[in-house]
Amino acid sequence: MVLIVSAAAATAALTGIAVRSATDKRVATTADLVSARLIARSGIEAALQVIAEDGSWRTDFGVNETFSYAIHPGSADVLITDETDGDLSDDTDDPYTLTSVANVNDAKATLRVTVTPKASTYRERVLAAGPIRYWPLDETSGFTADDLTGNQNAGHTNPGALGDLTGYDGGPAALMDSAADFSFVPHSPDYLLDQGTIMCWVYCSGDATGDQTILAKTRGANQQGDFILTMKWGSLDLFVTFDDGDSKSFDEKSLGAITPAKWTHVAITFGDDVRGFVDGVEQSKSGGKKTNTASWGTAGGAAPGNSHGFQFGAAYKSIVPSESVNGSVRDVIIFDSQLTENEIAAFLNAENADVAAETIIPEDWAWIVN
Repeated sequence: MVLIVSAAAATAALTGIAVRSATDKRVATTADLVSARLIARSGIEAALQVIAEDGSWRTDFGVNETFSYAIHPGSADVLITDETDGDLSDDTDDPYTLTSVANVNDAKATLRVTVTPKASTYRERVLAAGPIRYWPLDETSGFTADDLTGNQNAGHTNPGALGDLTGYDGGPAALMDSAADFSFVPHSPDYLLDQGTIMCWVYCSGDATGDQTILAKTRGANQQGDFILTMKWGSLDLFVTFDDGDSKSFDEKSLGAITPAKWTHVAITFGDDVRGFVDGVEQSKSGGKKTNTASWGTAGGAAPGNSHGFQFGAAYKSIVPSESVNGSVRDVIIFDSQLTENEIAAFLNAENADVAAETIIPEDWAWIVN
């Protein structure tokens, strides 16, 4: 009996040792896997730091690149590839993928993330935000003004004036110094907006007599729902006007003066109120809208809304164009939402542009099951 009990006790003791050993091994494996995951992430962060510090990293890396890191208590290999065409060096706009494989003893973790390069120019940043229209007005010939969204091209009245000035970005711009030299686009139902944003770049030499029109959506005097962005009274003082569709009275906001012989960015937002921005900084804000005052659409019951075409660089105040800008207008853009000051400023400042940032949010990190 004693021998039997002793044998049973010995068996139980050995079993307990075996259980503890297996448990210890499982704990060690779990700890190694956690470490491997941390190391895989650290490997990607290290590779991203190399990319951030090397302005010519695509050329330096070539088709693809691998980095190996020894990170206690294991290691990580990070492969950087171009999933679009397989070559990192041939196109700076292609997204790139980092795949990090980390090992700690028998544990292995694989982490993958794809990075979309930030937009490097004003145009790229704006297009990334999804405008409904974008007319660069940078043609050097012809009567067609391309719409970069592909929705509706505009037109030029005088191809001979195209390319006579240099734009804010160094590209060509038309010289719109007479009522015969402007650009236009017919009305579309897309423009019956109860809230929206229109913005552009404007240049004026400073020599002015009378009013100078930058943007207009009008046809004849005191017509329902007219919209005009202008410099008034022979000055460089900016004013934005929305016509009240019911009473034919004008709601006019002052935006301050622009600097002569210098390209200036101007944005107008409308909806709950009317706001004006010069070079990304808010200059004027109205109270709440009344009837159709802050809208091209049918807000407040003012029908049928603004159904006029657009003019850029002049205005149809009567049956003929007049009040041309002594300079140029470039990059006319429309959004179907009322953008904020930060969103507008972000287009002008690449360092602060949320739409352009190479941000990787945690949900975008993909763990690969081995």
